[in-house]
Amino acid sequence: QNIDCTRLVLEITEHSPISDYEKMRAALRPLRNKGLRLAIDDVGAGFSSFQHILELEADIIVTATGLYIQLLGGIELKVDEAAPVLSELLTYKGAMVQNIPNMVFMFGYTNAPWTLKADLSASYACRLLNYMEQHNATVAVARDEQGCALDTTVMSSLGSGYIERASERLPRQGSKQPWIVLDDYKVDRDIMLHHSINDGILNIT
Repeated sequence: QNIDCTRLVLEITEHSPISDYEKMRAALRPLRNKGLRLAIDDVGAGFSSFQHILELEADIIVTATGLYIQLLGGIELKVDEAAPVLSELLTYKGAMVQNIPNMVFMFGYTNAPWTLKADLSASYACRLLNYMEQHNATVAVARDEQGCALDTTVMSSLGSGYIERASERLPRQGSKQPWIVLDDYKVDRDIMLHHSINDGILNIT
């Protein structure tokens, strides 16, 4: 086919081992002969080793940078003088955190424009504040009374090394609504803009 391989880069990720380098080289050779470049991703993490570089003669080396995910801008949260452990908590509608009162945060999509979800969360925050004002309420806190937490995090759908390394800091994914982070704009739009504020899960007093 008329493909200019000199404009292509094939990335070998850190997620899968290479059991036979000779077979791998043989499979790549026709494309390499046409100018395909080879990149080794996240060297130093997972299965991405120095042997990858030597055996495959990589053109581009991407080191494991140790990118550190910092939630909430590094704010130190305290509820009744105790610091919540976010990795033990769920997110409510992807905009609030279980057991933490009066806090709405903006966390966008990872599979679509970030601002789509951020805008929905902002609109939900306005709906919540208006509801609280109308009912003379001062506290809103989401409680998981049914044990909906899963072992996965809200970003487990992404396979990047820095996401996996941050698993001990990320909130849990839930087994059902409103504790599931969907990354689905159409569904989220209905939930955030039209579902009842007083749903029996968000305690408003």
